[in-house]
Amino acid sequence: MEDPVTGGVQVLLTSKEDPVSMRFLGAQYISKLVKIAGIAIAASRTKAKATYVTLICKNCRNSKQVPCRPGWCNCPSLLRSYPSGREKSHAHLIHGLWFQIRASMSINKP
Repeated sequence: MEDPVTGGVQVLLTSKEDPVSMRFLGAQYISKLVKIAGIAIAASRTKAKATYVTLICKNCRNSKQVPCRPGWCNCPSLLRSYPSGREKSHAHLIHGLWFQIRASMSINKP
């Protein structure tokens, strides 16, 4: 059996909802159909970025949660304090593979 031949299709969606400002589109609108004022000239998928990373010492397994600053790539240079009271060692500097970095994702709510 052959697939039927169809022509072009145009879909027009209407809504009585008030438009949402582009500035206020946030996590609560993910995977939802929204009405915005104006003309959308481009759309893209959302990108995940860690807001906090958990740094774990390879030697003693001590961990510390550190916030990530906005921007493309930021990483703290060292752990400022060693909570167990022991002396800081070079193993606690972030250099090469001294730390395992585990990203913990969270969504900033407006």
